[in-house]
Amino acid sequence: MPRHSHSLLLLASTTLGSTASAFSSTSISSAALRKSIAAAVTTPSSSTARSMSVLDSFFPKKEFAAPCVMGDESIMSPKKHGTSETPVQKDLRWKCDYETADRICNFNRHYAEYAGYWLTTSFVEDARSIAKEGKEITFYDSNTGKPLFVAPKGRSMEDFLKESGSHGWPSFRDEEVVWDNVRCLGDGEAVSVDGTHLGHNLPDGSGNRYCINLVSVAGRPLSDGETSAFSTTSISSAAFRKSIAAAVTTPSSSTTTTARSMSVLDSFFPKKEFAAPCVMGDETIMSPKKHGTSETPVQKDLRWKCDYETADRICNFNRHYAEYAGYWLTTSFVEDARSIAKEGKEITFYDSNTGKPLFVAPKGRSMEDFLKESGSHGWPSFRDEEVVWDNVRCLGDGEAVSVDGTHLGHNLPDGSGNRYCINLVSVAGRPLSDGES
Repeated sequence: MPRHSHSLLLLASTTLGSTASAFSSTSISSAALRKSIAAAVTTPSSSTARSMSVLDSFFPKKEFAAPCVMGDESIMSPKKHGTSETPVQKDLRWKCDYETADRICNFNRHYAEYAGYWLTTSFVEDARSIAKEGKEITFYDSNTGKPLFVAPKGRSMEDFLKESGSHGWPSFRDEEVVWDNVRCLGDGEAVSVDGTHLGHNLPDGSGNRYCINLVSVAGRPLSDGETSAFSTTSISSAAFRKSIAAAVTTPSSSTTTTARSMSVLDSFFPKKEFAAPCVMGDETIMSPKKHGTSETPVQKDLRWKCDYETADRICNFNRHYAEYAGYWLTTSFVEDARSIAKEGKEITFYDSNTGKPLFVAPKGRSMEDFLKESGSHGWPSFRDEEVVWDNVRCLGDGEAVSVDGTHLGHNLPDGSGNRYCINLVSVAGRPLSDGES
């Protein structure tokens, strides 16, 4: 898949700190990035305590129903390679990307491969081939090669694929988990007993549902005495940006592969027209420009202490990645929102690149209702009447963008209508004065 074949950048907004200049030439090595993420995973701070207090009010710790086996934080303690003893295996199944897998598995507690990533790999094709033989698939830890899930059980392969397609990630049920090797933490994080980040348990009406990154379970079973190999590859921030920009805009030399991937994607996520008043746009909006899909980088001094590097990558060099679920709760946004609500005012959310107004909320509901809905979905969630349609468009796959090419998030309609789940870093701009650029 041409636009998605490069490694997923783990947008470590709370770990890398703010960048002094919008045009900083500083680059960060893969090793340095990993070290900073590992520190964020394990190092307490006063701001962390405040953020966790806010997070806990939306996502309290819990015990999940049996047969789910609970674990504790010691599983994810720092080890030789992030939260694990070893890097991921070099030759992962289904053509999963090594860098993406290693960062998600070992230097991460919240980030995920983008929704639908698994559909761009060879997984679906392989799964249907295996189903014809009446067999199940065993999913192995991408670090250790230990079995973690076996599916489908108690349902057909098509049912497994359909449920996974509707959620965006491979989705397993209790009976499909190898509990000798998998644990759930109190916040829902699913991990291997060896410290591999897998995904999250997001229960629904049918019980526990484990939404898992394919890159975390794409390992191969290891022979006795074999260990996963170590890669010393590093990549600079500038080089990574360049690769993402290429992935967004450059057609692949493999037209056949692209056509196959798009065919699989379209079978799960067909292009659509969203109900009015949603204003549709086309791909020309996200054409390559001076700075990724935009003319300019994001503003230097974003609101709510949002991280510059995170924002610039999500807004301008990206079509699918997102800040991690709940990131907005670790900023000063909730505190500011409640303060504004006491004054009976709304919040205007401005494009982080251009400073144009994109959303105004809350409208037709209270600030607490807006925060509650956003908390339940993981990202600031807006309704039709809260969108400034002069400046916002929806593409056929649900991607929400500004008219100037800023990636904002996605429209994920529910029973109440269109619901725009938006990255806070994309709408944390400040209004520009007349003549200011």
